[in-house]
Amino acid sequence: MSLSTLIPTMAIAANIALGIYVMVRGPRSIQNRVFIGIVVSLTVWSVGEIIVRTAGNEGTALLGARIGTPGWCLVGVFFLHLAFLLAETTPGLARTLTLAAGYCIGAVFTVLAWTTDLIFKGFTVVEGIYREVPGALRFPSKAFVVLSMTLGIVILARYYRAATSRQKKTQAGYVLIAALILLAFGVFADAILPIFDTHLPISTVALTPVMALIIAYAINRRGFLSTIAGTLGGAIISNINEAVLVTDADGTIETVNSATERLTGYTADELVGTRADRLFVEDAGKAAIIEADERSGRNITWSLCMTREGEPVPVTRNTGDVRSGSGRKLGEVVIVNDMRGALKLIEAERETRAATARATAERDRSEMLRRNQEELRALSEFLQSAIENIAEPFFIKDMSLSYIYANRALSELLGYPGEDIIGKVDHDLFDPKQADLFKEDDLRVFREGTLVEMEEGTIDDREGTRHTVKMLKTPLKGEGGNVEFLVGILNDITEQKQLENARLDFIR
Repeated sequence: MSLSTLIPTMAIAANIALGIYVMVRGPRSIQNRVFIGIVVSLTVWSVGEIIVRTAGNEGTALLGARIGTPGWCLVGVFFLHLAFLLAETTPGLARTLTLAAGYCIGAVFTVLAWTTDLIFKGFTVVEGIYREVPGALRFPSKAFVVLSMTLGIVILARYYRAATSRQKKTQAGYVLIAALILLAFGVFADAILPIFDTHLPISTVALTPVMALIIAYAINRRGFLSTIAGTLGGAIISNINEAVLVTDADGTIETVNSATERLTGYTADELVGTRADRLFVEDAGKAAIIEADERSGRNITWSLCMTREGEPVPVTRNTGDVRSGSGRKLGEVVIVNDMRGALKLIEAERETRAATARATAERDRSEMLRRNQEELRALSEFLQSAIENIAEPFFIKDMSLSYIYANRALSELLGYPGEDIIGKVDHDLFDPKQADLFKEDDLRVFREGTLVEMEEGTIDDREGTRHTVKMLKTPLKGEGGNVEFLVGILNDITEQKQLENARLDFIR
């Protein structure tokens, strides 16, 4: 086998191997698919070159030239398309029209080469090898390929200068090197030398193995055209029940599993290529849980995941780095756990914080509640609907220690209608000793801004019946951090106390 046929054969083998390698590592990536278009074009070009250089007659040489025409006609447009993708240009009318015009012109030149002599007028034998006799449009067709490649190189060069990410700059650099080598040799061998009636024993396709080696090195060492999902194994990710997002080193989503689609409401196509952090909002209301997780040794981030409908979903995120054999960070794997079910078991205080974070209207009303007493009274109807049905007696006092809200359970416990409690102080409802004790706890809450708990005490209702209760009082602070209101919850343990006394009497 002569050098003129050996090199195109090697080019075919190198291109096929590179194409398979790229598809295995990222078949869903649009830039990988466009790169495969380049590989197929170069392969078709190489096949045509082999047929021309081994042809035994002019007809076979013409057939080979026509077979290879789609390859060299479209390789420049495919490269321009890849340059647009690598440079992350915004899809728009100008880009769409440019690519559409490029593909159409390449197709037109292909059809003309197949059906007319405007591209290949004929072939002549030079040193035992058939050389083409160019037609009227042969030079414009070559200029079209050179122009497409040059435009793609210009786009990549501008992106290379402007890129802030070292990884993206490096990847663009490898593609520029490969393209410049191919373009420079092609212009010299297929455009400049024929003007002087000089021909090399090899054509431009001889440089495609060099391009394949450069791209293969970039894939293995720099992660070019690779996906993290391809590294980890798509089957593992898809079979995990929790939502899994795989991102590159810059935080751009490369792949998600079906659990992520169910959690967020977005499809995989809508998520791939976007920033992962746009889905999450940090939730500062989970401090107690975070502390518990830290004590257990787990590295967990509490967040709100914003669904497609705008609903905030409480989640935890476990993030792990994916690194190459040399230790370079390739990306991250983020496992997201939906915590809505777990949060249903959290006590009333944490539920109140979650409700405040879930609804803007409730948050606004809560802010109004903290501002002044008049606004709080204006929201009494809203508070009535939210807490009226709480089983435990519930009340709110202002800084004068007057009741400004009492729910139905407290009214039933004390035997007073709700409107008779509002505006009263403890000395209006209880005997002086009980009232003095309650007042002391109230002043402590306003003075220290801390939660006060009465393990066991007694209160007399309107009829004089004595009840044994537990009482919890907590401060409600305003925007400036000062305590503006006091919130209290009672727990009537009279029956429990009676049963305990009966048990003790029985034992005695």
